[in-house]
Amino acid sequence: MHVILSDVLSMFFPCAEEETAPAFCRWEVFNVTCPVDSVIVIRSAHYGRMRLGRCLETNYSIGCSKDVLLWVDELCSGLRHCSVAVPNPSLHEIQPCPKDFQTYLEADYQCTAGR
Repeated sequence: MHVILSDVLSMFFPCAEEETAPAFCRWEVFNVTCPVDSVIVIRSAHYGRMRLGRCLETNYSIGCSKDVLLWVDELCSGLRHCSVAVPNPSLHEIQPCPKDFQTYLEADYQCTAGR
């Protein structure tokens, strides 16, 4: 039987998994500028309380979130520069978690050659 170290670590540190996207905490700005001749392509976006890390230090109501890829994609994809404040009124209306808990945005993007 082979034991994989990551499996053992995840048993003892379940929140130590890799983040899938950069986190933008409450009162921060998701701010992207691509080089000239390239545009933003949003690959993923979630709003809520996904995991412990830089934006969350306590394990209260972790795991409530909403996929907001289409919303962030509509705002940013195809542009050279995009800036979204967190919280944003549109994101705040989603309320994927109890109102008492602070939420944050995870968004992953790439700059791709464009016109």
